Amino acid sequence: MHQFYKTLLVAVLPLVALLPACKKGESANSAAAGFKMYNPDTMKIHLDLYRNWDDYVTGENIYTSFYINAKDSVTIPASKLDAESTYYFDWYNSDYTHNNWVANQAADISFTPVYSSYHNCFSELSYVRKSLLSSNQTETHWAAADVYNQQGISVYDTLPANQKVMELTFQKNWTATLRNSQYPVPITCRVGVFSDGPIFQIDISHGGFLVNTKKHTLDNAAFQPGQETTDSLLYQYASFYYLLVKK
Repeated sequence: MHQFYKTLLVAVLPLVALLPACKKGESANSAAAGFKMYNPDTMKIHLDLYRNWDDYVTGENIYTSFYINAKDSVTIPASKLDAESTYYFDWYNSDYTHNNWVANQAADISFTPVYSSYHNCFSELSYVRKSLLSSNQTETHWAAADVYNQQGISVYDTLPANQKVMELTFQKNWTATLRNSQYPVPITCRVGVFSDGPIFQIDISHGGFLVNTKKHTLDNAAFQPGQETTDSLLYQYASFYYLLVKK
């Protein structure tokens, strides 16, 4: 070998040994991948992380949990996570009026660690989760306690037994089961938010919509929502308004 190339190899080989080794499949920006949650609000937020969708829906087998103080953040490096898996997360404040469960599947609830994942835990004031999931539960059951006509007059005692039946069960996966005179065998419905806030309106496929409202507001025929509540719902179905309470 020519003396010039011998000299070049002696100079270069030690430098090659100093270069970091890359594992198979590792991308150039993999060091930046992982999960980061920032809390821009003035309240402390609780964060739960789940390994899969089923655990998220049932609220079981929490992988890890954190508290994120106001104006603070938490980071989980990619090395602590399975790069190709999809993780699901649930964040909420102490009374569940701020959270990332907003009754529609466009909610920011999942990430894959192989990509950099940055999230803000910020939401407007909402009573949807506090009502439909009873804060930290994964489902709630509701049944009719009274029925009103379009004029706001109770007709419960005048209805046949089958028309008094109205039951809804809400689940964390944004579905509800409905049982009534038309569907004596419960059917599964989609759930979506039409309007949100302390007083909200929820649309349910296969029939009508519901709002959270105090019973006394039914005295006025326009059914204008009154003071917000988390323990009763007014469900419009066909030509009747069903007052639902938790079972």
